[in-house]
Amino acid sequence: MKKTKIFIKTILMVITIFIANNYCSYIELFQVEEIIIEGNKYTNKQNFLSKIDDFKLENLFKVDLDRLDKLFESNKYVDDIDVGILLPSTIVIQVYEFQPVYFLQIGEDYSFIDKNDKVIVGSKEANQIYKSPKIYFSSSVKDNDQRKLFKLVKQSLVEVFENYNQIYAEIKHIIIYDELMVIKSKHKTKITLYNSEISRKFNHLSQLITKDKKSINEYEYIDLTKQNKIIVKNREINKWAAKR
Repeated sequence: MKKTKIFIKTILMVITIFIANNYCSYIELFQVEEIIIEGNKYTNKQNFLSKIDDFKLENLFKVDLDRLDKLFESNKYVDDIDVGILLPSTIVIQVYEFQPVYFLQIGEDYSFIDKNDKVIVGSKEANQIYKSPKIYFSSSVKDNDQRKLFKLVKQSLVEVFENYNQIYAEIKHIIIYDELMVIKSKHKTKITLYNSEISRKFNHLSQLITKDKKSINEYEYIDLTKQNKIIVKNREINKWAAKR
């Protein structure tokens, strides 16, 4: 008998919800009137709004979320979205954009790489928006070898972004040679190191600037190719020094 009463209450609750939902639709109580997009730094908000304008006038609780996801994620610069509602009539869309850590040029091909190893086709114009450090190759590196060489150094360069953000933030571009790479900072500091020693040497460099309480921009030149020491040229006093 007790189970029967519970079952009847459940049925009545479902019917009540169904009737209430249909009544609200009938009187347009939860009709979508406003769509708010947040989190977009690089992508065009108005472009998105024009594509989803037809979601307006729909019932707030009947919005096709899968279709909404596909509309946003068809843009290569969008990684994901979260959708929420504000009663009685607003949809809020939080956009999570692709965040590149490097802009790579191989021959005439341009691409962006993020910390999760996602790669998308890029352009010089797009990098004017992102302003990511640019990676390119010396003309001495054969075209066929450039992609192979980048695969060898890619993970270590991503680790620079993850572990040495203070140094990464100052990098303007990186030129990769067969065995060496040359890094130029935004203030024209030149850093030289071997491709095979990126992680270890950046750790040494981080220790140096922490010990000296300086930024890399206070040096004109940093040579990380030597064993057990770092050769630096101080920009202000114009002198060379060997640091251990």
